[in-house]
Amino acid sequence: MLSHNEIENYLKDDLTREFGRDDGSAIVDYILHWWSEKKLTIMNEQELESIKKRLLNHEPVQYVAGWTEFAGMQLQVNPSVLIPRPETEELVFMIKDRLHDLAAEKIKVLDIGTGSGCIALALKKFFPKWNITASDISEKALQTAKANAVMHHLDIEFLQKDILRCNAWNEFDVIVSNPPYVTLNEKQEMQTSVADFEPHEALFVTNDDPLLFYKTIIGLCRKRLLRQGGHLFFEVHFQYGKALPEYMMQHGFREVQLLKDLIGNYRFVTSIYT
Repeated sequence: MLSHNEIENYLKDDLTREFGRDDGSAIVDYILHWWSEKKLTIMNEQELESIKKRLLNHEPVQYVAGWTEFAGMQLQVNPSVLIPRPETEELVFMIKDRLHDLAAEKIKVLDIGTGSGCIALALKKFFPKWNITASDISEKALQTAKANAVMHHLDIEFLQKDILRCNAWNEFDVIVSNPPYVTLNEKQEMQTSVADFEPHEALFVTNDDPLLFYKTIIGLCRKRLLRQGGHLFFEVHFQYGKALPEYMMQHGFREVQLLKDLIGNYRFVTSIYT
């Protein structure tokens, strides 16, 4: 088996040349972290060369390693799911802080567009008594989310649903969603690692209706997917999300707040259904 220094020396020069010193070193450190955690097997130079080629092709290091960390959990990731972002982690901690008084209640929670399962699993870890359902259109994404749930011994109900083509099927106390919100016009401005490798159905929405998924979820809430007095949490586009609060207030929501993330972008909407 290769040593730490052998792996670092084999990767570092080419990656820093391609990505710059800081980013290249960070990628090497990421690979070494998961190798040391015994989550990434590198037995010989041939396997290491394969990893280097994937990285130099701008494939996200999280996919190459097969792992990421989210809210204190190690999660498997692959090209069937979005790589969890720091702002999504912020959303989870926001929910944790705002709903801590409900920790002892057996409330029903729905995570729409679960992907890797990161939101649903983190909430279940923080609130073991909650009954959490996670939905996604992608069968492969659900397979990944289920594997993560099994790994962490967390009991989550998973459902395959196309939220744009379904009716309300239950009544929940809390709904949270980080749906697709990047317009196709923005694709050319995105990094290759995102635009070419992450699942498009989880990223992109049409240019003519960037709030499509939000409006659909709000409509389902009005059909009793969300109970009266229930909480709705969204992660939103830092630009298009600004139009949501007024729309939500026109459709039966109160205490609607548009909130910034840690770097100052408007990224979250919280509300209560009346």
